[in-house]
Amino acid sequence: MRKLFIFALTLIVSALSVNAKTQVDGIWYILDEENATATVTYGEEDGTYAGRLIIPRTFYYQDENYNPYDYTVTAIGDSAFRNCPNLTGITIPGSVENIGSAITFGSDYIAEVKFEDSSTPIAMSESSFIGATPYSCTYLYLGRNVADNGGVPPFHTWSSIQNVVIGELVTELPLAFCPYCRGLQSVQINTASLLEPGVRTFAFLDEDRPQPDASQIILYVPEGLGDTYLAHSFWGRFNVQEMDYSRQYGIVFVPSYTDFEQNGLFFKIWQDANDPDHKYLAVVIPQVWYLNPDGTYVSQWSSEFPYKQSSVNIPDSVTFYHWYDGRTDRYSGRQESGVYQPLTYKVEAIGDYCFRGASNLTDLHIPNTVKFIGTEAFEYTDKLHYLTIPNSVTEVGWLAFARTGLKEIVIPASSSNWLESDAAFQDNANLTKATFASGTTAIQDRIFFGCTALRTIIIPDEVEYIGPGAFAGCEALTEIHLPASLQVLNNRLFRGCPLRSLEIPAGVIEIEGSALLGTNIAKLTVNPANTVLLSKSRLTNCTVSVRSLCRLTSNMYPNMVS
Repeated sequence: MRKLFIFALTLIVSALSVNAKTQVDGIWYILDEENATATVTYGEEDGTYAGRLIIPRTFYYQDENYNPYDYTVTAIGDSAFRNCPNLTGITIPGSVENIGSAITFGSDYIAEVKFEDSSTPIAMSESSFIGATPYSCTYLYLGRNVADNGGVPPFHTWSSIQNVVIGELVTELPLAFCPYCRGLQSVQINTASLLEPGVRTFAFLDEDRPQPDASQIILYVPEGLGDTYLAHSFWGRFNVQEMDYSRQYGIVFVPSYTDFEQNGLFFKIWQDANDPDHKYLAVVIPQVWYLNPDGTYVSQWSSEFPYKQSSVNIPDSVTFYHWYDGRTDRYSGRQESGVYQPLTYKVEAIGDYCFRGASNLTDLHIPNTVKFIGTEAFEYTDKLHYLTIPNSVTEVGWLAFARTGLKEIVIPASSSNWLESDAAFQDNANLTKATFASGTTAIQDRIFFGCTALRTIIIPDEVEYIGPGAFAGCEALTEIHLPASLQVLNNRLFRGCPLRSLEIPAGVIEIEGSALLGTNIAKLTVNPANTVLLSKSRLTNCTVSVRSLCRLTSNMYPNMVS
């Protein structure tokens, strides 16, 4: 009976873990803590969601015990956006794999739906957007393939579509793709691969007297492919027009945010909050609006389209010419003409999200004038294998170098000042070696969290502090040398690392409760000079079995064996 009770209790706890519901940045989720995934769900009352809702790929959340998690949004649950009369648009990230039923039931004014680019097909059904959406949506961005659901195709009833944009990762159009959209005005195809229409794609065009006629519908295609599409039996019926590069990606730059552009980089002048006389430059991503090829705006701010260059050389300073208007001479009253005057500023920052998702970036030079690198500045740069971070960088934002293609990295001693943020190199799946430069005294929280290939970490002896979770989830890390000056093994420091043994340096005076959780360490070796831990163990031998050490320090690791 006791075993049955424990089993039932385990199931209840597991269910609570998987079904925890919380709100983050205005969006409600059901959290799966075990898998660190999240499902978008409905709010506490009708009308929770309004305006153009952009669902993030990932978000950061701390539970009631202040344990930090990074969740990936992988699904949209049934009725997630039900009864939201002020909801006008939804952007679904590429991380979402499944969409439930009736997600927009009762939300009658959704004018645009976007499926962000992804190479993974999304699973949905005809009932996913049941209600008014198929009849109210006028703009559709499809950036991924749609999985065959074996039933009625999901876009079968979408009849109000006026403008369709097909992303560059789409390889096939869904069956019965918008067959009744008689108000269709334009189709924009961003892929260089010729798309074969699915069965009943824009089926109204095959009627004897279709309205509108295909020749009245503009088909925008990438530059150089106009003749190819004109020669196609289906697409050749459209009014085919080639796009220039900016229109292909729907970008329009906003001068109020970007002060000027030079050599393919966009800069903004910032003023030092602590020194009003000090102005400097930040490399920024130009904020953009989604734009139809005819020049009409269709969305809110977005940074979906980052820099496309493969090589970026950030200069240490930039000189540009500023126009000064003429003035009136106070003696003669004569109006002088304006002049251009040169202004030179140092480049001291790389802005938030600046190169996020720059999938072509393979070579990057950061000058030693840069002091600040923003939040997620280089996230998802999967072709960036090597990078030199100058010692001038004293501040980095959250996830600044997360999920890149980095294979090896040398982290400057100035990283000791990065403690205000965390998780700088999180989830770098290809990172195998990391070296902290001589002079480093502190290592930030969760710096290598989830770097599953990381097997070599070199830490100088000057390091006195390593943050919680710094090496958690490093599944290839079997051994490590801890610095002599280290004082505490913080919580979750090696959680999930397959360490076989570990030597505790002489300076360590405390091992926090979950520092070695899930490591399967067979033996801890305490430095003979470590009188604190040796006195706690009441042993004179420098080798302390895990069982003995744990028993004498409040049973911190009860599952470990010597």
